[in-house]
Amino acid sequence: MTKHTQHQAVVNATKTYFGDKFQKGVDVKSYATKDDRKAIAKAVAEGMLEGQVELSDEARSKYGSDIDTLVSKYVAGMVTNWFNKSQELNGGQKYETKNPGTRSQDPQLKNLRLLLTKYEGKPEAEAIRAAIANRLAEIRPSKPEAQVDAEAIPAHLRNLIAG
Repeated sequence: MTKHTQHQAVVNATKTYFGDKFQKGVDVKSYATKDDRKAIAKAVAEGMLEGQVELSDEARSKYGSDIDTLVSKYVAGMVTNWFNKSQELNGGQKYETKNPGTRSQDPQLKNLRLLLTKYEGKPEAEAIRAAIANRLAEIRPSKPEAQVDAEAIPAHLRNLIAG
């Protein structure tokens, strides 16, 4: 028996739960209630505990075999994650992280934040905040520069475009 990936499990559980009410091409978050999400998470968690859905040994030992703990501490967040990322569930949108770096695995950023907690309220905290801001600027993807259409600008301001 092959195990389903967590992504497959969330998609399948969502489609099964909503049945004919599942709206292909529509963001499931727009109509899924809190109770709907909880029921979907419970179905995925049951699959994990039965061995039908992938669950790492580390997660299994961390959350145990209590379904309520597994749902509340792990699966509910995972379902929300796949509601955001899966194009089958989010209306076909390419997912982009809203706040890159806030949950960063970057070791420098992580350690700067730990250092900040030690110096909060002290003069050194501002220097640490500045270092965090600089690091975030380094790791965030850059946005392309917008192109200005000269024809849409009044003639007396067009000289500003080249500068």
